[in-house]
Amino acid sequence: MKKKVALAFGITGSYTDILANVLIGLKKHSKKFWNDIVVFHSGINSEQQKYLNKITKCTFIELEERDFLKYIKKEQIELYSVATFFRFESFSLLD
Repeated sequence: MKKKVALAFGITGSYTDILANVLIGLKKHSKKFWNDIVVFHSGINSEQQKYLNKITKCTFIELEERDFLKYIKKEQIELYSVATFFRFESFSLLD
């Protein structure tokens, strides 16, 4: 049985240019091995999402600080960034 592959990224709205470069590189230099690209984000507006989807199709899932407060103290989120905790959301894709 073949497994589906998803590439997961977690960024804030101020790093969309970096994600765009990664997507361009994947499209240009990699044979497509993924079924979906999932972007966990905070602050990527709809215009930026449209631009990124022109490079290659992505699924955007918006997360906010309050989504993590049940697991992590607010002080820890403020010490780092809410984007630090996006990686843990990728486990939800395993279902």
